[in-house]
Order: sequence, then C-alpha cells, then structure tokens
Amino acid sequence: MDKKTELELVEKAKKNIQAFNKLYDYYKAKVLGYCINRLSNIDIAEEITSDVFLSAVESIKDFDTKRNIRFGSWLYSVAHNKIIDYFRKKKALPLDEDYKSQISETQDLTKDLVQDEMHYKIAKILSLIKPRYQEIISLRYFAELENDEIAKILKINKNNVAVLIHRALKSFKKEFENTFPETEIFELF
Repeated sequence: MDKKTELELVEKAKKNIQAFNKLYDYYKAKVLGYCINRLSNIDIAEEITSDVFLSAVESIKDFDTKRNIRFGSWLYSVAHNKIIDYFRKKKALPLDEDYKSQISETQDLTKDLVQDEMHYKIAKILSLIKPRYQEIISLRYFAELENDEIAKILKINKNNVAVLIHRALKSFKKEFENTFPETEIFELF
C-alpha cells in the first residue's frame, strides 16, 4: 500500500471506523510478525498486537496526516513501546525456551523442517545479541522499514541507523558462527 492511499484511509477512518478495517487487514500480520520476532512468545505477541490496534483505533483521530508520516511507522512505534513496557513489567527474557514449539504451531504443517530450524536459530541468535541490535534488525528486516522510518521510531539520527544496522549484522554473524559452527551461514556482507 502506498503512503498516499494509506493516509487517505486514515482520514476516512477518522470519520468512519469501518475504513480502519483495510489498515488493520494490511498491517495486522506485519505487526504480529514484528512482535513475535521481538518476544518469541506467540500468545504475548498476539496480546500486544491487539493492544497496538486498540490504541490505534482509540487515537486515530489524533493522527496528523499532514505530517506525511506513514501510519505503519506509527504502528511499529506503538508496538515498540508496548514491547518495552512488557519487558519492564515482566523483566522477561526475549526468548522463551519453548519458542521452537510455539512457532511450529502457527506455521503451515507443510513447511519445510529446515526452515523451522533456521527460524529457531535466528530467534536464538537474536536473543543473544544486544537488545539495541535486536531492535534494529527486527525493524529493518522483519518489519521491513526504511532507515528514516526506523530513525523516527527509535528517535535517533538516520545516519546512526545505518551504523547500528552494520554493527548489529556484524554481531549477529559472529554470534551465529560461534553458536552454530556446523551451519553454513548466509553471507550478510
């Protein structure tokens, strides 16, 4: 969905909440995927995703489309803040031990087992690197946001985003090679 269409839908949703359904349909899986990636717990990720969209519905009238910011970037920002709140309240670790079984419950049964194993390994490595690196990788590669959108969400300079992404990928690769030396790692650089 392009930005213009998205912002038009936001304006319509301010007057008629039914118009919000298209935004919800477009972003639900993306926000849920981001939350699952950050939390590694499907139940909690679904709960936070619900909270994100509840907040969106409650404050859609306050969303200023004239600022020309994507609604999706704002949703990821809300999700980011709710995840931080969750970790503060629970003092929880980002990766549950039964992540492997939880992820397989939500995936199509015909998916290749190798892909499930790689998902597990990626989640495991993400849990081992710095939280800041976890965030930047999740926003860039799982939420598929551009550097300027990430900069707004994290409230940092756009150039810092590029540096953080580089450092995060380097840290990810090093940790992956140390943790799973028998696995051929894809080339990140």
